[in-house]
Amino acid sequence: MAGGEKRIVVGYDASPDAEQAVAWAVHTARVTGQRVELVIAVSAMDPVLSDFHQVSERIAQERRAHATRSLRNAGCIDGVVTVNHGGTVPVLITASRSADLLVVGSRGHRLAAGTFGGSISQHVARHAACPIVVVRERLTPSDTIVAGVDGSDESLAAVRFAIRRAAATGEQVCAIFAYPAHPLPDQDRERHQHVASRRDRAAAHLDRWLAESQLGPPDVTVRPEVVSGPAAPALVERSAAASLVVVGSRGRDALAELLLGSTAQSVLSSAHCPVAVVRRDARGEQARAGRA
Repeated sequence: MAGGEKRIVVGYDASPDAEQAVAWAVHTARVTGQRVELVIAVSAMDPVLSDFHQVSERIAQERRAHATRSLRNAGCIDGVVTVNHGGTVPVLITASRSADLLVVGSRGHRLAAGTFGGSISQHVARHAACPIVVVRERLTPSDTIVAGVDGSDESLAAVRFAIRRAAATGEQVCAIFAYPAHPLPDQDRERHQHVASRRDRAAAHLDRWLAESQLGPPDVTVRPEVVSGPAAPALVERSAAASLVVVGSRGRDALAELLLGSTAQSVLSSAHCPVAVVRRDARGEQARAGRA
């Protein structure tokens, strides 16, 4: 778009999941006043083929026509469709550098999905320069955005993202901190008191993190919640009754994700509603510098 205008970018491949991504992005654009751009990646073909240019151009035109109809069907009259030749992941990462938000379907781009290191959405979530939303159909209507918080700069950026969206949509935010759980015998009163103390400390940490992040605007309801156990299962469980789950990502490389796992990757794989993955924002960089 001209003049470096910020916008919502949608990775589009004409799959059913891409159509859901378009609908989600158009709805978001209506409440935020942003523009929507559908970005199509046409993979490079073997130039040895005699009809290389003709076939490539035909694929591009077909996908452009699908994308234009998708925008029209979603009620978007000022959206833009852009066709880029190259791999899906590089094309979307490049587009993310000048976007406010990148939106993709949870599946789609079928030829590349399921390759080493995960799906297209997982690859892009690791490296996108802006927040990314992976769209899947949610189970039930909801007015609650769930955000995972652990005190890291990335998680506080995720909460700020959730707050901004809630301010635009009129929803509330549930901020969840999951602290480690250790099974204890029911008859051991002292240890149960210790559990209660740990829960109280976890709640105090969460309250402090939310206060330190200087969240706003004040008319957005933010409900803190502490749970015991791993964060990923708790967020996946809450996603069944959420409109969106927001998590932070440290952007590990693909091999580290495979060997170590991460909350973001687990939630992306198993959530029952759209998932937003947010990396550290400028305020997080400033906070880290101030603590150094």
